[in-house]
This record gives sequence, C-alpha cells and structure tokens, in this order.
Amino acid sequence: MIKFLAFLMVLVVPFGLVAGQGAVQLRYLPDTPVIQTSSVRIELLQQSPQAVPVSAYQEVQARLEIINSDKSGPIFHLPVDVSIDLQAIQVGAEAKGKKTSFDSRDPGSSPMMKELAKVIGHPMRLTVGEDLQVTSESKDFIKLLQQLESLGGFRASSLISEMFEHLFALAGHDLRVGQEYTQQLALGGDENIPMTLTYKVVAINDDEVRATISGGFASMEVDKAALGQGGSGEESLQLSGQIDGKAVWSRKNALIYKTRLDYVYDGVLKEDGRQVPVKVTLRHEDATR
Repeated sequence: MIKFLAFLMVLVVPFGLVAGQGAVQLRYLPDTPVIQTSSVRIELLQQSPQAVPVSAYQEVQARLEIINSDKSGPIFHLPVDVSIDLQAIQVGAEAKGKKTSFDSRDPGSSPMMKELAKVIGHPMRLTVGEDLQVTSESKDFIKLLQQLESLGGFRASSLISEMFEHLFALAGHDLRVGQEYTQQLALGGDENIPMTLTYKVVAINDDEVRATISGGFASMEVDKAALGQGGSGEESLQLSGQIDGKAVWSRKNALIYKTRLDYVYDGVLKEDGRQVPVKVTLRHEDATR
C-alpha cells in the first residue's frame, strides 16, 4: 500500500483589525535568510476486516534567502530568485508493525540517502515564477530532483515546489479582509490530478495577515502508471479529496510564515480483482524562523 502514497502528498483566531485598513500587500525582504521546516504526516486505512493501517512521514529543513542583486527594498511581486540550501531530509513509514526510515544526516547503508546527502549543504539558485512554478539551471538542483525521484518517497516529485507554494501564494495581490484568491494546482507524479485552492483573508493587523485555505478535487480514477510509479496501470484508485487549512504571514517580512493543511482522501482501491474502500488523512505543516 505504501506505493500509492507517492502522489498524496495556527488556528485562525480573531484578533484586532487595523481601523480603516486599506489594501495591503505582502512584502518579502531580500538578503534576509530564514530556516524553513516542512513536515507531512499521512495515515492510510483500507476499510476491510484484514486492513492494516499504514503511516508515513516526511520532513525537510532548508535555509531560504531571496536574492535581490538588481533591486532595492522589499519585493512584492513574482517572479523572484531564491537561494535554497537543504539541510536535512527525513522520510519513514510503518506498516504491519515494521518501520523504515531514512535520514540524510545519517545515511547509513542506504545508497539512495548517500547520494541525496551529497546534495545537502550546497546552495542552489531557483526562480519562482508568477505561476508559482519553480525552475532552475543549477546542476545540483537537477541532481536533487533525480535523487528525490529515486528515493520514491511520497510527495517526492512535488517536494520542492510545495516549499514555495503557500509562501508566495498571495504575493503581488492587494489584500483586504474577506477577499478570496483562487489558485489552480496539479497533484500526482504526472500532475494529473487537478485541484483548486481558495485563500480567504480573514484578518489583518499591524503584524500579520491571516487566511483560511480550502479546496479539493472531484472523484476521478488514477492508475499506478499515471502516478509516476511505473507499472501497467492494472492497479488504480477511484479517489476524491478535500483540503482545509490556515496560513499566517508576517507584515514585516512575509518570509516569516506558518501554514497547516489537512487533506482527506476517500476512494476505492482496485487491486488483484478486488475493490477495497480506503481513507487517507494527511497533515502538511510549514513554518519559518
């Protein structure tokens, strides 16, 4: 069952609003590095008498810094150039009482982690475009993506883009309380699962901008090959998903932020002529300091 996890991958509390507050924009300070921690926890349960829960986790730590070589002052709009220095990647899973885990800081005998560890600690220059797509000409970045794919961990293929997705989601927009901003995303190994996310600004004060996040996708069939995991496509999932979350960005420097998203997937696994109902819950949290 773990093979199907590859693609799945700050409570909003009312507080004082600024009197007469007009539209504000998130401002990102260049040449001001932050440390980002991105973690994912996932639980999968087949709803059958012999079902065995499967759980997995993924955590990434990185040093981020906006590069601002030809501009002065804060940055408000995309595209933006970012330096990212991965410091650690941990992945693990548990099923039938058996645990597996990998840590780039202690690669042990894992050939994949040994290769991945070679990329850790080497700053890479990336560009986050207006569409939130991440591009780079860095050879280390290309090598990193190759290593993440070979690692085969859940959400590996979209790991890097997700580190910037919510951080810059509202960049360049005039923000007012009650405003909604909709973003079209794609999940899965081949980006074959369309998803709509809506950010709603719920509070603004002198220190923070807060928003709720909601979205999902209607029921659709996703086969093994389409998930980027190889295979003949004989195994598949009929799946639907829902997302609810929260985000907060600092008004002084929006590189300082926190998000929490809860994903719930319901579907039917078609495998070896059987159809088994499955339920997947996933929590994705990002924070910088």
